[in-house]
Amino acid sequence: MSDLHCPARILLVDQRPAGALAERLSRESLAATYDAPVDLDEVADRHRGETVLVVGPLPAEHAHAGGPVVLVEVDADGRRTSPWDVPR
Repeated sequence: MSDLHCPARILLVDQRPAGALAERLSRESLAATYDAPVDLDEVADRHRGETVLVVGPLPAEHAHAGGPVVLVEVDADGRRTSPWDVPR
C-alpha cells in the first residue's frame, strides 16, 4: 500500500522512450505506465508514494516545463511541475 502523505510522481513523455531515456526509466521503480490522455489527479490518487509514466501529448498546463520529460509531483499541497533531467 502506498503512503498517502508521499507525493505521486508522474513522468510525462510525448512518445515511447528510447535510448538514454529508456535506459534511465528502466532504473526507476515504475508502478505503472498509462497512455494519455488520463486524469492526472486520478492517477495520483491511485499511486501515492509511487512513480508512474504517462505516454502521449503533454497536457497544455505542463508543456511549459520544457525538456523531453516533465515531472509532475502531486500531494496534499497540490502539484509541482519541473523538467525531468535526462542524461546525454
